Amino acid sequence: MRRLYLLLAASIILVLIILGSVLWLSPPGKSLTIISSPQNATIAVNGTILKTKTPVTIPRPRDKKEIVVSVELAGYQAQTLTTQLTSQTNQTISFTLAPLGVSGNSPTPTIPPPYRINPTYVERLKREPFWAMLPRWGPHYKIEYLDSDNVIIITALNGTTAQVEGYREEALIWLKANGANLQTLTVQYVTTK
Repeated sequence: MRRLYLLLAASIILVLIILGSVLWLSPPGKSLTIISSPQNATIAVNGTILKTKTPVTIPRPRDKKEIVVSVELAGYQAQTLTTQLTSQTNQTISFTLAPLGVSGNSPTPTIPPPYRINPTYVERLKREPFWAMLPRWGPHYKIEYLDSDNVIIITALNGTTAQVEGYREEALIWLKANGANLQTLTVQYVTTK
C-alpha cells in the first residue's frame, strides 16, 4: 500500500513539474501586438522575420525582458526599437513610418563634397535619389554600389533559396520605391555565408 502512495505522489509531482514548465514557457494570455501606420510592414522580432505583416499579435517571449522589433515597408524609412517587456498581460508596440524622400522624414540625400560642383551628378540625384542613400541596410539585405556607374550590389542574408530570393526582391522593391530604374542598372547579387 505504501508503494502505491509513493507511486501516486511521484506521478502527481511529475504532472505538476510538466504543467509548470509548460506554463512557464508560454504563459496564457500574454501577448505582444505590433502595429504600424501604414499597415502591411514586414516585422522582425529579435532578428527573426515574421511571416505575417502588421498589424499582428504574437505570444510574448517569457524568457526575454528586452526585445528588438524592426519594421520595414517599401517606400518608407525602416525603424528599429529596443523595448523592455512589462509585466502587463498585453503589450502594444506602435510605429509610424515616414515616407522616404519627404523633407524632414527621411535621410536627406546629401551631395558628397567632390561632386557638389558637378551638375551631372546633382541632376542624377534629383532623378534617382537612392544613390545618396547608399549603402542601405535592411533587416536582411544590404545595398551598395561600386564606384563605376550603374553597378548595384545586393547582399542577402543566407537562408533557403526561397528566403534569399525574397530578401533580394525586398531590396529591389526598396530601390524602385526610391527612384531606381532597374533597366539602366547592373545588379550583382551576393549571399552571406
